[in-house]
Amino acid sequence: VRADEFLREVLLSVDVADVLKLETLRALYLRNEDMQLGIVLYDIYHSLQILEIQIGRKRRKRFIEGYAKVASKFSIVNHNYAKKIKTAAERFYRDLETNGGLELVSGVEDCACAIFFCSEIKEIPKNKEEMAQIFGADIQKVNALLAAAKGEKIEETTQENAQQSANEERE
Repeated sequence: VRADEFLREVLLSVDVADVLKLETLRALYLRNEDMQLGIVLYDIYHSLQILEIQIGRKRRKRFIEGYAKVASKFSIVNHNYAKKIKTAAERFYRDLETNGGLELVSGVEDCACAIFFCSEIKEIPKNKEEMAQIFGADIQKVNALLAAAKGEKIEETTQENAQQSANEERE
């Protein structure tokens, strides 16, 4: 409880660097728990609702990390984005699970970028290459994830990369 109180104070303090607040916010999203909190960024108060995502166990950690990366960056821009990102992450996970594409979730950045594209946030330009750079994602892997979620045929090389990633994860 005291740690949560301390974190809330950090997020509201005008003396703490905004970049540290954003990283703290990302860490709170990693908990994957519903919570309401306030944050002061650039001397402006924002009320935020952190929303838990309901997903399965397979690739759960990486998926939640991807969700946290997107949500912590964009939920501050508009309070409606939190719900859009949550819904997109859950739908994207279910689509990948249904279409056998969860094995492709290897990089947190790629997953985060794909979740962003699924969120249908229209107010932010979505040039795929630029957004991939912002997230530090590989655009080819992002495209493979998006295609897999739609049930499109996955190239053999992409499947091999997913298998190699799964093998590395087991080691």
